[in-house]
Amino acid sequence: MQVLADKVAAWFVPVIIILSLTTFTTWIIIGYATNLLATPAGSGSSSGWAEGTSPWLLALLHAISVLVIACPCALGLATPTAAMVRIRSCYLHCCLEHG
Repeated sequence: MQVLADKVAAWFVPVIIILSLTTFTTWIIIGYATNLLATPAGSGSSSGWAEGTSPWLLALLHAISVLVIACPCALGLATPTAAMVRIRSCYLHCCLEHG
């Protein structure tokens, strides 16, 4: 079962990262090409965004949303794993004492 999980994870994470980058790029193109974000709020626009909202900010919001929705367990495991690796590295370089 662990081998199957490793195979799925080997493909799942890169696909989600590529999907997130594609989402970012798509929203950048939509933001600049359609100019929907530059329309005044009171002009009857149905974009739902405040006047002057940055396409970069909107694209980043959507890209991070894809990552958070698709990889909650990856995000939940990344922080403790990174902390564990850092603590081990400090221990190996004598920054921490064994106690």
